[in-house]
Amino acid sequence: MANHFFYLNEGEFRHCTEKYGKEEFRWTIAEYVANERPAFPFRKMEYSDMVDTFRKLQKVDYTNFITPQEQLDNEVVEKYDDYKYEYQTCGQGIIDGPTVYNACSDYFMNHLRLACGSYGYMAPAQVWEQGTPKQIWSSIGGLWRGVNSTRDLSEKSVMEVLRLGTYIATQFKPIVAKTIYNMTDAKTVLDTSMGWGDRLAGF
Repeated sequence: MANHFFYLNEGEFRHCTEKYGKEEFRWTIAEYVANERPAFPFRKMEYSDMVDTFRKLQKVDYTNFITPQEQLDNEVVEKYDDYKYEYQTCGQGIIDGPTVYNACSDYFMNHLRLACGSYGYMAPAQVWEQGTPKQIWSSIGGLWRGVNSTRDLSEKSVMEVLRLGTYIATQFKPIVAKTIYNMTDAKTVLDTSMGWGDRLAGF
């Protein structure tokens, strides 16, 4: 399989699954990736799209993304139950920002985020570029489940399944940062957690 023949359309993917069986096919893909290292399917972003997104972020009305507590229709469920200032007693509302503005920071650090693992967990690009056949095998099982929306072996489907089978460093939405800065009328911001530049883009 030459590098440019690695991906398979829906019919080819189904044929290989039926002919060789899911498990043998899955191991074959894992061993091929470990031995040949086809390029990781990083998201392709144009500079002009990033600039356009940033300009839209500058102009957008941040109040569109704020919902006061008294206007919430659904209960707010928190990820952990040991927050010092839990939402039930301290919450004043929510900021619900779309992902559409993420590109203005993701353009600069998408490669870094997708290659940044955590304690004991590998990131998608790490698995693809450095993982053993077993590590790759354990990360691509979703190709044969509902998560593979295109039901093929493509850049899109690989990224879909690796998102679930690995660790991805989260991205702080620039629109949420912008909303916080604007609603507090912040002039100087001390960001002790640094981050990837998402919050800086919102400023």
